[in-house]
Amino acid sequence: MRTYYQFPAVRVDRYEVKGEKQQVFLAARELDYERLPPGAHNWVNKHMSYTHGYGAVMTPASQPGEQPMEWFLQGIPPTSDVGIHLDQPGIYYGLGASPYCLAPNNAGEIDYPRGNENVMTHYRGKGGVAAYPPFRKMLFTFFIRNKYLFFTHELNDSTRILFRRNIRERIRRLAPFLLLDRFAYPVLASGKIYWIQDAYTHSTRYPNAVSTRFHDGTRLNYIRNSVKIVVDAYDGTVDFYIFDPQDPMICAYDRIYPGLLRPRDEMPAELQPHVRYPRDLFQIQMGVYAKYHQTDPEVFYQDEDMWEFPASVGTTQGVARKIEPYYLTVDLIEPGRLDFLLFVPMVPMGRQNLRALCLAGCDAPNYGKIIVYLMPKGRLEYGPSQMDSLINENTMISERFTLWDQTGSQVERGRMIILPAGASILYIEPVYLKSRTPPVIPRLQRVIMARAGRIVMEPSLKEAYAALQKADQEESAGEAPASSSESAEPPGLEPADASARGSPAPEKSRSSTD
Repeated sequence: MRTYYQFPAVRVDRYEVKGEKQQVFLAARELDYERLPPGAHNWVNKHMSYTHGYGAVMTPASQPGEQPMEWFLQGIPPTSDVGIHLDQPGIYYGLGASPYCLAPNNAGEIDYPRGNENVMTHYRGKGGVAAYPPFRKMLFTFFIRNKYLFFTHELNDSTRILFRRNIRERIRRLAPFLLLDRFAYPVLASGKIYWIQDAYTHSTRYPNAVSTRFHDGTRLNYIRNSVKIVVDAYDGTVDFYIFDPQDPMICAYDRIYPGLLRPRDEMPAELQPHVRYPRDLFQIQMGVYAKYHQTDPEVFYQDEDMWEFPASVGTTQGVARKIEPYYLTVDLIEPGRLDFLLFVPMVPMGRQNLRALCLAGCDAPNYGKIIVYLMPKGRLEYGPSQMDSLINENTMISERFTLWDQTGSQVERGRMIILPAGASILYIEPVYLKSRTPPVIPRLQRVIMARAGRIVMEPSLKEAYAALQKADQEESAGEAPASSSESAEPPGLEPADASARGSPAPEKSRSSTD
């Protein structure tokens, strides 16, 4: 309803909801100053009235099609029917490009809209720096280079100036020697909103190790996810926690900057269940492992078994996109216990069939453990692009797409998910229907599920799996649902362990678990 709110990123996480571990999508509602009404673009509104975002939204990751959206947390102020509470929803520090703000102030801050009015508030956090006495106010005027700061009468003895409110910029100012992961994510804990940012130590001088590039172009041949950083969205407090005390580089930094880095055990207990294995690191490791998994010298020299990340068509427009690692909550490591896992499929270089399925554990005690399921030689498993082709060639599905893809509406297929289930590989892909003209609001309509070339399309995951079992009753006899595999090592797949942490695989391949 208000143009100045936005959700800069939607992240996946896991929470206890009604006593069960649930995978969810979570997004923080931040303030976008560029979207303020044209008449509100003045210095007072930008720096004293519109000072912060407000609250967050959360939905379960699994939703049925053709039904209203289910919410775990929604609304302004935030409300929840499942016991998730948010006592301090103010977001003064986040992912957006937030300018400095002066809070509290005599004019009052807009907390959130209610009907035709705005509920006002006054900042009570410890973030920022005191703007008084007058000499300090003058210094900040020169620092900010804006005369309004010095001449305004809306400041008081409690006013603080909050600046560097983008959390990534804030972290880089404090620890420029750390490399930051692309994906900072919000966490709801103790009634507040926090940001968790993965950070890395890195080098280009690790002996006898292959060189690769980070997502920002940084060249490296050594990288370790040694630090997890927690930023308070209300106060802006930044805490660095050492998660890999065996890393010699982070130990050196700890001696150089005493007091900056804290032991892992000091991270608040409410935040530790939300720590995850980072996608950027996993993608780098699998990119290097795609070559160095070849342990036979002759095979390695001739590159007979090189892998690469697959591409999936996904949309009906036929635009291919590379599949990046994705998180799922399944019980592949320990039967009967749900783990938050990071997945990525791999295909042979220049081929389309599935060659391996790699996963990394995110929950203790399996954090950092990487397992690689190899497809048996002589058995064809469809890769994502091949499965896309089979879906497009399915008569029932193509007829339904043609019916939906009429004037005014457009069919779009979401990201394909691939995971082992029992003795086979399961392929899952959502189908959305959206308007061709603004406003575009995609709506989940169906879920496509496939196994061993057999394809079904139903409104929900449960219905799709039931239809798949019914269509393939003999092969599916005794098999568990897609969300819970029968064993940690499905029959017919060859599990192989890969190194979980440290530098990318050196020129001499290693095979171990960490």
